[in-house]
Amino acid sequence: MAETKIGGVEYRVETLLARDAVALQMRVMRILGPAMNAMPEVLSTYFKGQEGRQLANQKALAAIGDIVAKSDPAEATQLVVDVCELAESRRPSGDYEKVSFDQEFSGKLMDAYKLMAFVLQAQFGELFQGVPANGSPAGTPKG
Repeated sequence: MAETKIGGVEYRVETLLARDAVALQMRVMRILGPAMNAMPEVLSTYFKGQEGRQLANQKALAAIGDIVAKSDPAEATQLVVDVCELAESRRPSGDYEKVSFDQEFSGKLMDAYKLMAFVLQAQFGELFQGVPANGSPAGTPKG
């Protein structure tokens, strides 16, 4: 089980069954497909100091633009919701409950994207080998 803290809220996610993981991976790849050609260059330039990071960020933004331009908004939105709702959040009582996207993230969309990235990293960690975390040890999946 992987755990993290985002926006002061603790989240956890369990590993999906293989069939469900493959289905999710296919959905993600279909939407991210337009940007996949840019990823090797983005990742390789990222590790070349501050200038490399700036160039990588520019290339990543261009890739995100491609994704947005070529994706069906309803399909992309549902993917974000579905991925975030794979996680559980810790309530004030200490109990964990399934994430309810609208309740958790209305007014906090950046937290939703951070959770999505965390869940995908937890599910497909081998695809993220060598990719630096966001600088927060809490964002690294444990378990």
